[in-house]
Amino acid sequence: MRKLLSLLLCLPLLAWAGIDGVWKSTAGEYWVLLHEGGGTAYALQFDATLARSTLWSGSLSGSSAQLVSTTGATASLTANSAGTSLAGTVSGQTFSASSVAAHFGGGYDGVYAAGSGRYLIYLTVVEGSGTAVLLLDLTVGTSGLTHQVYWGHYNPGTRKLAAASLSSAGATAELSFDDAGSPSGKLRGVSIAATPLLYQALPETDKDYLSYSAASPGYALLAGKNVKVVNLPEEESFFAFYTPATVQKNRIMVVVHGTDGTPYEEIKDEREYADQYGYIVLGIQWLNKTTGTYASGTSVYRIIGKALDHLKRQYGNDLARVAYVGFSRGSAVSYETTWRDLQDRKLFDLTISHSGGIPLTLQVAQGESPDVFFGDLVNGRLGTTAMSGSKFFFYCGEKDEQWGAEMCQQINYANTQILKYGGTVVRLIDDPNGKHAGYRTNAEYHTAGVQAFIDATP
Repeated sequence: MRKLLSLLLCLPLLAWAGIDGVWKSTAGEYWVLLHEGGGTAYALQFDATLARSTLWSGSLSGSSAQLVSTTGATASLTANSAGTSLAGTVSGQTFSASSVAAHFGGGYDGVYAAGSGRYLIYLTVVEGSGTAVLLLDLTVGTSGLTHQVYWGHYNPGTRKLAAASLSSAGATAELSFDDAGSPSGKLRGVSIAATPLLYQALPETDKDYLSYSAASPGYALLAGKNVKVVNLPEEESFFAFYTPATVQKNRIMVVVHGTDGTPYEEIKDEREYADQYGYIVLGIQWLNKTTGTYASGTSVYRIIGKALDHLKRQYGNDLARVAYVGFSRGSAVSYETTWRDLQDRKLFDLTISHSGGIPLTLQVAQGESPDVFFGDLVNGRLGTTAMSGSKFFFYCGEKDEQWGAEMCQQINYANTQILKYGGTVVRLIDDPNGKHAGYRTNAEYHTAGVQAFIDATP
């Protein structure tokens, strides 16, 4: 237990910690608080030795939580946070606490059901210049609440959490997450599977933790323009979104950057149209600039799903009207991402693919291996109706700076494949004088694409 106490006391604080995180009261107790966007809140109370615990649940409004004990009907808690301080009453008695573990936030943070009366609480916190995971294994039974406390790290490459118990010497936790966000693995050597019960509200900030904002010209132009950033450390990624003054029919345009890009560049180019037509612009980071690698189509779709789910939970967006817009390499991955959406949530009402098609060689870039998805699609291994239900809008320029006329060959080949496998193409622009960024630099083309989105989402 001393190790946990020292870890908590050594963690630096973040400005966006809010009410979520780990707090220590003046009486020496520890509180772990978390909430979801809908306002449901949970708290786990430990005594000073971490030997005994109590679970609380209730609601959160702004920075004020109203909770009751799940193990004592007469116990109630009112807590208000202000910066790094927490104050309120416990069953009528005043208390105060200070933050000792800043909540960093991540897409897996929240509460999971792991069987009758058993729950996992997953919390991503700051550890030095990186992040760590505090995992709580709780069982609520007739004799009260029992718990195990784990501390460890999530590896985005393997998609696994490895943690050591701070309650039982030598015990470990090994968990992996599927695409639906459900963990499975072993706790103390025993197999376990859990399902999401409550996702913690993801903290919104003004800069990404990977510092791409510092090097992005687009970010500088978006300063003060109502752009919010949400970090996803478990994906080594983040997303950013811009909300205009008026949003029409909950429309969202998901913009996916090209080679060496960031979501800030895409949002910057889309913001004027978003203001005019009233839609949210949401961009994801799918290039790891440290390694120079791009996320797989599966990961791109998973990150988009997490970003859209945040807008749904935090702002009540029904996700009924969504477009995917991919530029260059973001266009090249649009076909797989759209196909995955057709197999899953069917969120995309329109896919705008500009300056990124399907090469006849199936190679997205020279020197790379043929794309597996492209091979499966064009050779019919995904079925004759693989793209049924999709709608595409295409742009290419014959004077593309990198590819020249070959870019339009790729786009026209993509058009052929979409139609062959059951999809619909609402328009294909093949500009004999167009350049790589021609869709965005030509107001007529850009307006036509946005209007196609509006028409597809009445």
